[in-house]
Amino acid sequence: LIAEFKPEFVCAVTRKPKVYSGNPFLVEVGLAYGVNVEKAVVMRFANKIPLLYQQSGCALTKAVESVNWKAYGLQQSKGELPSAPLVILIHLASTNIPYTSESKEAIAGIPEIFEEVKLALQEVGRRLKSYLDKKRAVQEKRKKESVLLKIIPLIAKKCSEILEKEEIDVERVVAKIMGKVYIRREIDRNKAKILVANYTKSRKSFKIYEFCDGFIHTKGSTAVWQVDLKPNEEITIEYEFVGEIRNAKPLVEGLDLELVSGADALEIEDRVY
Repeated sequence: LIAEFKPEFVCAVTRKPKVYSGNPFLVEVGLAYGVNVEKAVVMRFANKIPLLYQQSGCALTKAVESVNWKAYGLQQSKGELPSAPLVILIHLASTNIPYTSESKEAIAGIPEIFEEVKLALQEVGRRLKSYLDKKRAVQEKRKKESVLLKIIPLIAKKCSEILEKEEIDVERVVAKIMGKVYIRREIDRNKAKILVANYTKSRKSFKIYEFCDGFIHTKGSTAVWQVDLKPNEEITIEYEFVGEIRNAKPLVEGLDLELVSGADALEIEDRVY
């Protein structure tokens, strides 16, 4: 989901194995929010094989439609898929998949399976709502930051004129004032440099992601770096690449949105219930 859709939030739930009519089965659900679609897309799999046809007649799709997505902050017409930039992946694993026909294109409405899928969907829905609530809080905080970003450049310009020195990095100064992790990417042809500085009051451990439509040297199309910084510590990550970097800013996993400046936070959750 991350590599294919470049979402801003991802979570996954694996339900504990259950049984229907003596047949064991397991349900997995993944959700990606912030993708380039207007209405939710459902991706269905049975024993890792994609189900490409008869979506409307499939119990997996009906389970998605039965969930009240409005309770999780999304728009939805009754009995339909939610209208949101959302991709939902559902995987059913079983020793005996209950298909609706011999063509094996849709899952039959077995109550035990339907209930497990719905419970998994509700769980990822709760995780999504938590993320959206947090995102709204961050937006309010960033309004306050925008005021600083209007004032500080004026002060910086006057100070640089008086002292006859180059103007300062305003975004970095605001990050220091707000107590954030500051990240800045610089690209020169096929070389990139990422500056990472921890201006919070505690040690921070997180991952930085970069996606390339070609490849990043020694990393492939997706590069991941583990970063661990003490307060007021900074590092520089340098790499070479072929092609174009797909994400506008570096993506960070393991930090809350309100703690990041100069990058986008990537939310990933994977849980078993």
